[in-house]
Formats: sequence, C-alpha cells, structure tokens
Amino acid sequence: MNDGGLHLVKIPVEVWTVSFRVVADRPLAEAEALLLTLTNEVKTLDALIGTFPVNEFPWPILVGLEEQGLIRILDDGTLQLGKGLSEVSGTYQLIQQIREVSQAYRISMDLVRDLVKGNFHHPGVLNELDEHDTRRVTEIKHMEANITEGSIDNLPEYDSENMIDPIAGRIKYEIGGEDIVKRTRQESVTNIAPKSEACVALVLRTGQEGWVQTRPIQKFEKSSLLRLAQSVFEPEITVTEAKSWSAAPEIGILALCNQIRESKLQKRDLLMGLKSSVDNAIKVINDEDQIRADLLEVETGTEYHQQTLLKKLVRKTRGQCVILSSFLHIDFADDITEFLNDALPANSRMLFLYGHADDSSYSEAEANADKYLSAIRINGNAGKIEIKPTRMKTHAKIAVNDQGHCWVGSYNLLSGAPGSETTETGILIQSTEFSKTVVDKMIEWDEGNQTLIELQKRIESLNVPTLSIREKEMKKAMTSANIIDKVITEPGYNSRKILKDLNNIEHVFRGVSERPVLRMVNTSDHRNVVVELIRDAKNKIIMASDRIKPHGLDPVLVQLISAKEPFFETRLVWGREDPRAYNKKKEAIVAARKLIQKLKSSSREGRLLTSSKDPMGSHAKVVQTDDMRVLITSDNILSYGDTSLKSDSRELGILIDSPRISILVRGELELMHRELRSNWYKEKALRWAVALAVAVEEIGSGGEVRARDAVNSMLERCDGGEEDDLWNDIKVIQDNSTSEEFIYQLIGYARRMKLVRVASNSFFYVKPKGGSIDVAKLNSLS
Repeated sequence: MNDGGLHLVKIPVEVWTVSFRVVADRPLAEAEALLLTLTNEVKTLDALIGTFPVNEFPWPILVGLEEQGLIRILDDGTLQLGKGLSEVSGTYQLIQQIREVSQAYRISMDLVRDLVKGNFHHPGVLNELDEHDTRRVTEIKHMEANITEGSIDNLPEYDSENMIDPIAGRIKYEIGGEDIVKRTRQESVTNIAPKSEACVALVLRTGQEGWVQTRPIQKFEKSSLLRLAQSVFEPEITVTEAKSWSAAPEIGILALCNQIRESKLQKRDLLMGLKSSVDNAIKVINDEDQIRADLLEVETGTEYHQQTLLKKLVRKTRGQCVILSSFLHIDFADDITEFLNDALPANSRMLFLYGHADDSSYSEAEANADKYLSAIRINGNAGKIEIKPTRMKTHAKIAVNDQGHCWVGSYNLLSGAPGSETTETGILIQSTEFSKTVVDKMIEWDEGNQTLIELQKRIESLNVPTLSIREKEMKKAMTSANIIDKVITEPGYNSRKILKDLNNIEHVFRGVSERPVLRMVNTSDHRNVVVELIRDAKNKIIMASDRIKPHGLDPVLVQLISAKEPFFETRLVWGREDPRAYNKKKEAIVAARKLIQKLKSSSREGRLLTSSKDPMGSHAKVVQTDDMRVLITSDNILSYGDTSLKSDSRELGILIDSPRISILVRGELELMHRELRSNWYKEKALRWAVALAVAVEEIGSGGEVRARDAVNSMLERCDGGEEDDLWNDIKVIQDNSTSEEFIYQLIGYARRMKLVRVASNSFFYVKPKGGSIDVAKLNSLS
C-alpha cells in the first residue's frame, strides 16, 4: 500500500426516520412518575429508600422533584406530594402533569443504520465525495450486508441507547452527551428507506512504529462508520529506520549540574557520576555527525516580528531566495509588494512556493498563484518574482537563501494579515548544512523544481568553514570533573571548591549549547517527538497549537501529562481567534474547552496554566520542555495528531536543544499571554529578563548597547498606561524596590540566566544606603 490517493469503502446502510422526545434539563417523566407513586404509597423517606437496592437510590430525581415543588421532605422524614398529585398517582395522568412542566420537546430525525453491525449513525455519514476527490480514488472496496433490512411492519430489535449514543451532542441543548440516553425517549419509527450505500474515504500512510495506518480525509473525519471502513484495510508492518529524539549530550550535563546544585551538594551519587557523564558527553560531541547551528535568532511575537526575521534573510540573498507559504490572501498582496521592495536586493530572484494546504487542486492553485503575482505587479514590483504551487500539498512555512540561511516557523508570509496581533513563532538559522537539508526536503515536495535544484547547488558551493567545538574548552571541563571526583573522596570535602569546578563545567557545556544540535522533524515524525518530549520533561512543558482537538490532545498525551509529579507545570497556548471578537459557541472552541477541562481534572496537584474558556489569539506551533529543549514547527501538534487529512499536507519542524533559545520562547509567550504566567518571583523575573535580552538584541543588532537604552526599550512595551497588562505585571515584580534597585536586580538575573553579558566583569549589585543609583553609569550590555 502506497502513500497518496484515496481508498474508498462503500458500506451498505438504510435510513430510519425516528421521532424522539428529549427533556433538556430533567430526567424522564416516567421515572419521576414512578418515584412520586412510590412516595405516595410509603409516606417516609426511609421507607422510600428501602424499596431500592443498596446504593441505587435515584437521588438526582428526588432532588429535582423537590426543587420543582412536586414533593416536600419534612424535618421528621415524612414525605408530602404536591397539590393534586396524590389523586392521580399510579396513572398516566400523573405522567402528563409532570410533562407539562418539564420543558420537553420533540424532534424527528433521520438515522443511518449500517447493515454490517446494525448500529445507528448520524445522517452526516452519507456525505458524498466531490468531483475533485473522486479523481483521486485509487481503490474501492464494498462491504457485504450481514443484517436483514428492516421495515415498519417488521422492526428488528433495537433500543433507544443504541440509536442515540452515536449522535450524542447532536440533538441536545445543555445536557452532557453521556446523559442523553437517560433523558431521551424514542417514540416511533415512521419510515425506513430501502438499502443504499454510505462511503468513507481513507488515505494510507506509514505512521508510528512502522505500521501503515488508515486516516480519514477531512470530510469523513467524524464519521461513526470510520472503524468499519478501516477494518477493510488491515494494518501492515513496514521496515522503517528508528529515530531517537533524545537530548543532546550537553543538555544532560547541564541538567545534572542543576540537580547537584539544587541538592546543595548533598547527593553523593550525583557527584560520583559526574566524571563519567562528562567524559561520555565529550566523546559523543567529538564523534557526533549531528548538524549544529552557527548562529540562531528566535522571535515570538506578531506577524511584524516574523517579517523582521524574514527581511534579514532576504537582505542577505546574493542571487536566489525561496519562501514557502501554505496559503495566499490576495487582499494582502500590497503588503508583500512593500516587503519585496524593501528587502530583496537588486539582481536577486525570489521564488514564492504556494503550499495550497486548503485542499485546492493543483490547477486551482496555479490560477491563484498567477492572480497573486499579477496583484504584486499592479502594486508596484517589477523584480524577478515567481509564484508557483508545490506538487505536494504543504502546510510548512520555510524560507532559504543562497548564503546558507534558513527560517522555519508558523507564519504564512503570503496570507498573514498586516498589523495582526496573532502570536507567531519562528527561528532564523545560519547553517549551510541544515539549509541544504531543508532545500532537499522542499525538492522532495516539489520534484523537478529547477529553481530549488539551482539553489541547492549554490548552497553546496559555498566555502563556509564548519565551526567546531573547541577541544581546549573540553579539556577544562574534564579537568574540573576529575578534581570534583577526587575532592568528594576526601573527608569533609570542600564545597566551595566543588562549586567552582561545577561552574567551570557548566560554563563549557553552556558554550556548547550556544551552537545547538538541529534536527529536522518531518510530517510523520511529529507525534513521536511530542510524546518523547512530554515523557522526558521533569518540571514543565509549554505547548502551542492553533487548535486543540481529540486527535491531538488524545488519551495518550493526557495520561503522560497526568502522571507527572505534583506541581509539574503544563502551559497550553491555543486558538487563533481574537479572544475579544470570536463566536463563543463555535463548535471547535467548545470542544477545545472540554478537552482542556478534561486534562485539568485528570492531572494531579500540578498547575495547568492556560485559558480554559477563551482562545488566545495564537497561531504559534511550539513544544518547550524544562527550559532546555524546544520544537518550533508548522504542525498543529494538539489538533491533528496522526490521524487526519492535515497529515496529507507536509509539515516541517526543528527540534533545538538550547537553554537560551528555550527560555527566550517561554518568556515571550508569557509576556504575550497572561494566562501562562506563574506567580512566584523567579518565574516572573524570568519573563522580564527575556524582555531585556530581546531589547538588547533589537537595538544593538548583536553588539553592545547602553543599559539605559536597553531598559528604556524594554519599558516601551508597557506604554499602554496604568491599566496596561504588561505595566501591571512589571509593577508587581518590582514590588517595593526602587526603580534603580529593580533594574539592577533584573540585569543581574538576566546575566545569571546567560541571557545578556555585562561588558565589565566587575558587575555586581550593591543595595544603596542612601540616594539613588544612576542607571546611566551601568556598564554596556550585549
């Protein structure tokens, strides 16, 4: 079985027209009538309870009757019926009287009964394939009927639960789907249409553990016939290359050093294992064939911040640049024209690839691309610009130039609304080796694209020396590890000496992490990466996804998160909609809220930081764990998981093992979304230390800046006035400190977190005994 194309299963069905009576917020009138009749006979609460088996008394019904004034429970335990009810107890008239106040309503619906298992399904399973999909069908299989067709005169056996359960949530108001059977009564079958067929269209794809999986296309994603259809295509084992997504060696050493420090050097087993761990890490680093970045720059912000990164990449182009966007929005072509006129160097060529992930056909995508290019010309760009659709549908967002720089993120340049406040995350990478792998992947998606082939050759011809990890630094780390190993054998070992050498080891491996390992995460890799990251996280995770759906936040992820130690922090960023303007009853949002509440209720004492009611105006796609590792991707990891149409659109992500990059991502997400903010001091200080580091980068372009200028730039984010969210946040962190004290503390914290460097090694904070500290006298930051 090969990837691509559609596999169609046709299932024999018949359609029943059924009348139902539904009580939106009360149990069945019949059950209430029974309880009232019993009450009239036994007269006391104890006697009434005694008529039911142990632990099976229907307390909700009794409470409901009391609230409606139909029954009264006196202090001595006797029971009284409402006025006039005792005269009609035990009769149909009693049921009618209860129904009059029950707000019941009736509905007539068509239900589809499959003739394979005899189960009932929502009529939506009769959706037809459109002409575009029909052309993609490569195999059709027909299921055989195992059950005799029904008729009005000779109804087969059935019960209301069998009929209602598949459409739970479809014919209800406020009641939960699991309660609908108890509160609904099937009254009659008025028609049974003759035998017909329902279709389910599937795509076959190699998934986890090398199994070929069947996935529904979007139109059939919620079909309750799906399992029947999937049973036709038995899973087949395939040989795939196993991948490990374990952390880079330097991450393990930094985590070990953190553990030793947090234990206040009291855990001898950790100290005794430090030497061998450092030795093994050095060997792996020296022998590794992993790609490491030369330089990285991450942005978490609005579309403006992603355009800023992309402009840096485009301006460094010397001949060719390619940008892949999943979608086009012709109304914003004027903004792209301005982008090109500002950033693309003269005599350079730009190829825009259009991923048409909206499921449009290739010919439709070509027509849309031509219209978009015409709009760019009309708006005043006459440069060497091409716009072409990719052969394969792609949801990835990528940019590569001919100097070995690439960008990967969540932002669609050709469809992003100018001035949007939606959160996006992207990373700019300087690495010829990694850029080559990215172009290779794009050629795989758009086979035969001559521009991509030429770009690949240009990057391969670059004479860029590969930076190496300095052996001298490695020897320092090993020397310190040997000293610690020797010191801990001495009685009453010198803690100060150990801390000094521990600092040396951390310094070396943090330096290694500044050139982090880069690993490409392909379409089918995402699920395994997410599971491994969550499984291995010790303290916290942040996950950002445009949507949250059952296929993404499934029982596997919920169980992994729920099993974490108490006070493990889980932070979720979700929902592209503007929380100020979205439709609160939108089906996808209601479903997401339920999934979040389910995760919250199943977790232990840990903290779940997110909005559980409103979407958060975010399009970012991120997983960050323990402030050490971060996945930045185009894949909505909490939405589609490994089972839906969106998996047919190719995705691309980057797994980066870098404490600094991870912290920058978390800090910016916290600043943009108040729902992610912890309340204890270090967590609060961290996000503003990140804001300071970002300000240093923005105004210094990698060089040195005056501390006063960096602080002023950081504080410009709070210029919304006294009511501004960020202003209030920074005031809470400042507490009772003077402005000067607070700024010194913040710079010191950012320095300890390795987010900024102070030009002079003599930087330290001294609380003033009188007067104020002149911030202008602070040393420069970089």
